[in-house]
Amino acid sequence: KIFRFRFKLLMAIYRTFLKDEQLMLRIRTVQGVAYLGPTSREALPEIYKMAKEPATWEARKEAVQVLVKKMRRYWSVDEHRTTADLRQEFLL
Repeated sequence: KIFRFRFKLLMAIYRTFLKDEQLMLRIRTVQGVAYLGPTSREALPEIYKMAKEPATWEARKEAVQVLVKKMRRYWSVDEHRTTADLRQEFLL
């Protein structure tokens, strides 16, 4: 139980940093989320927004890489799902 609480606290910190004004902090944060466990999917809405970041391609690249890594864990290769399925399953 204590680990679950700590992980929730950790995810709250990560999600806060994913919304920070400094782009470099958001990029480093999204890189860290890639190495967190399966419950890090709580941060997927922020990562999805970062994948559409208009300011710089570096932020988009890092966010897309994390989205792909997280999707691989939840979807098997032989399943055929659409982008709409992804949005519904992970972001809503």
